[in-house]
Amino acid sequence: MRISCITLLSLLGALLCSDPFVTPASAAAATIQASNLKANTARANAVRSLYNSTFANYLRYAKGADELFPVSRKPQNNFLGHWGATMVDSISTSYLMGLTNYVKVAEDWMVNKVDYTKTPEAQISVFETTIRHVAGLISAYELGGKKNQGLIRQATTLADILLHAWLPGADLPYNTLTNWNTSARPAITSRRQAVASIAEAGTLILEFDRLSKYSGNNPKYRAYAKRAEDALNRAEGNLPGLRVQEYKVFYPSGSTDGQLESNTALTSFGGGSDSFIEYQLKYALLTGNPSSPYLKTWITGIKSAIKYLVQSPQSHNTTFYLSDLEAHDILPQYSHLACFAPGNILLGAKALANDALLQWGLKLAQSCIDTYRATPSAIGPESWSYVLRDGSTNGVSYTDDAFSRVSGFSVGAPSYVLRPEVVESAFYAYRLTGEAKWAEYVWEAFVAIRRHCGTADGSLSAIDDVTKADPDQIDNLQSFAFAELFKYMYLTFADPAVGSLDKYVFNTEAHPFLRDKPSADFTRISVGTVPTPLMRSRI
Repeated sequence: MRISCITLLSLLGALLCSDPFVTPASAAAATIQASNLKANTARANAVRSLYNSTFANYLRYAKGADELFPVSRKPQNNFLGHWGATMVDSISTSYLMGLTNYVKVAEDWMVNKVDYTKTPEAQISVFETTIRHVAGLISAYELGGKKNQGLIRQATTLADILLHAWLPGADLPYNTLTNWNTSARPAITSRRQAVASIAEAGTLILEFDRLSKYSGNNPKYRAYAKRAEDALNRAEGNLPGLRVQEYKVFYPSGSTDGQLESNTALTSFGGGSDSFIEYQLKYALLTGNPSSPYLKTWITGIKSAIKYLVQSPQSHNTTFYLSDLEAHDILPQYSHLACFAPGNILLGAKALANDALLQWGLKLAQSCIDTYRATPSAIGPESWSYVLRDGSTNGVSYTDDAFSRVSGFSVGAPSYVLRPEVVESAFYAYRLTGEAKWAEYVWEAFVAIRRHCGTADGSLSAIDDVTKADPDQIDNLQSFAFAELFKYMYLTFADPAVGSLDKYVFNTEAHPFLRDKPSADFTRISVGTVPTPLMRSRI
């Protein structure tokens, strides 16, 4: 029966009548996690054991350093500020694993040993510092029962300096800060040089929103991040709902107010774009706001991606990747970083109760997993390319050999640096569907990673070439392995109440934040018709 707008107005208010994305609320919001999840204690303990030995080696050889060189057993300090990035990146994982001894060590370091007003580094990344340090401090505060105010004081000290990234009159922050120890400022000599990737400028809102909440309800942190998010949400892109990867700020003659214009023709789900798209959905879930304009943009963007960017390699019609777009040309290339997207689509699909989106998320997740299953090492590469259905590559480098003909893709960068994104999407697929095969895929990945990346003394190390049956190790262990890779592997097999998606939203570094309104009903948001991919090489 058709319900009149007058009836709806009396029941739901004018907003629901005027907003085509919103339909009447259901009686009870559905949970996100599947109801048939089962813990596998033996496998969870295996992941926990490897994490335990790896972090123990960090403490033994590199305590307080940003990262550990796992092969040479030496400390490494790099662009992460010399503030102990592994300490802060590990703490939420240690909390979820119940490793209280490691929690205490890391928390003591973060609160009592680090001076966030000083760094020997010439330049500091606003993005990298926010997703690791600000997020890790706040997540530890929540996981510890919101008792240790020292964590929030440290996050506030850090964020107050990071706010210098916003030039007067500009909505977007400039990502690189210099002169940190005295008067931090953007590392540019002219306001007109300010260029920002959408991932750098648009991956601050979760962290700064939480900091506003816990720092005495100080709205300034949220307000700064929202300025950037709103500006990007208004920006023009090549496709509906999707933004190009970089924007520059320009100042009209006589104006001090910066405006945005595109600085590239590239649209991508890979590095430089990825986490901005991720946060459009996650901020709505975090704040429990089904009417969020960012969620509407996310829905529109994901539908555009399915219609225009989803491609199948020639002769591999059940494999699907999200291609890049350069102006009007489809670039048939994909990356480990971009394999976050299936998990993000699955999260949104389940919250919105949309099966068509769910099925596309699963197809894309399977294709990412299949890059692992195709190589001799059983681990997927950093990047790869493929041939479009019409036989073209639009100039993308591609090697036609026996491997590519069987797998459907040609390996670009063959290294594996302990990236989490493929496992991340498989984790979401398992937690959201309950299908046992996804947990099995994660276990297969864990076994392969432990075999090839495991060092003699129980650490993990990057490897040079996944196309080898026995790849060589690279002396590299980035902090995100502790924050993301270990966490997603562990949570796949742990009690599903641990790190529940009905309770938490994970930031892009996998630090969990408590959802404000876990019962908020997103199922009343209309997705509309999910399109069929066009599979064209040019749009």
